[in-house]
Amino acid sequence: MGCLRLTKLDEAVRRLREAWRPAPRAERVPLGEALGRVLAEDVYSPLDLPPFDRSAVDGYAVRAEDTYGADEGSPVRLRLKMRVQVGVAPSGGVERGECAYVTTGSMIPEGADAVVMVEYTRAMGDVVEVYRPVVPGENVVSRGCEARRGQLVLRRGCWLDARRLSLLASMGLPEVEVYARPRVSVISTGPELVEPGRPLRPGEVYDVNTTAVSSMAREEGAQVEVMGVVPDDEGLLAERVLEALERSDVVLVSGGTSKGDVDVTPRAIARLPRSMVVAHGLALKPGKPTIIAVVDGKPVIGLPGNPTSSMLVFRVLVRPLIWEMQGATELRGPIKVRARASVRMSSAKGRREYKFGVLEPGPDMPRFKPLPTGSEVASTYALADGYVVIPEEVEMVDEGEVVEVELL
Repeated sequence: MGCLRLTKLDEAVRRLREAWRPAPRAERVPLGEALGRVLAEDVYSPLDLPPFDRSAVDGYAVRAEDTYGADEGSPVRLRLKMRVQVGVAPSGGVERGECAYVTTGSMIPEGADAVVMVEYTRAMGDVVEVYRPVVPGENVVSRGCEARRGQLVLRRGCWLDARRLSLLASMGLPEVEVYARPRVSVISTGPELVEPGRPLRPGEVYDVNTTAVSSMAREEGAQVEVMGVVPDDEGLLAERVLEALERSDVVLVSGGTSKGDVDVTPRAIARLPRSMVVAHGLALKPGKPTIIAVVDGKPVIGLPGNPTSSMLVFRVLVRPLIWEMQGATELRGPIKVRARASVRMSSAKGRREYKFGVLEPGPDMPRFKPLPTGSEVASTYALADGYVVIPEEVEMVDEGEVVEVELL
């Protein structure tokens, strides 16, 4: 078999987009089931938020002008007219020279426009002495300060985290329209693979990629179906991929992606009906033997069998596709930190290389220490704090050079 013709990642993704476009499906779910989902509709507030003026502190609701000039030596005396409980509307308003006791969250009575904190008062029966003046609006959460009725509060395509779900709950929404989770099938290949928990025989290894890839897909919001391990049989693998395509939106096959005689994944994909390979071989290290294909209008990605390669390709290629399949317009960008290279790092020109490593303390900034190389080492990805991307045109990063570390 010949050598792989390497395609740059950006070019491979461009070709894939020409051959396939995601079609997210919308569904309504209870608010309690929407965590981690992508919003499928613009949300407008159905009410003023908050719906009434409320106290931000425990104290006394007053007319601010009644407190002007108050100090410890010359307190202002006000008549206590009422006590307002949280969740109960006041029984009346506050007139000049009057006040109402309120606690945090209490509704502000009509006529009051500020709250004096209880620490600056002294109650004596139905008389309250105020030792500090307040200005209009002080310690008051005004009606509609968070959102006005009819105001756009969340845009379609954003991720629903706990913060945003709390906002929807505060508006009284019991359910929300979100995009359906993409259905992802995961297949591993190789006669040497053994399911974790079973004893190993000489020459066998545990199947890492099924756990790794399916877990990463779930982390990004996908519904995952594990289709098991298929031996190096071209026909059996083709049948399993066809079965997966009937049940999923994208199929991920790990292993057997090179061009050796025992690497059956390229041949299995090529024999499928309505199959088009858009790239076989990416200018990445690790990750070179990746296959990107579209079969019957759905993506089929052949991931490398080596665990670190497989997980890296998932992160840089598959993860953004899963986001798009959920209708996400708000892409979750990586967190990056600057560090100094602890050693000289070389790279093969023409391939984008990802150096995995750990961060260690340094005199002026953290130091990036590369981990042992070798994409077959699962611990490289698992133990790394992050990685440094060395572009295709760069062959060397010197010791002490400032690099950008993308955290995992």
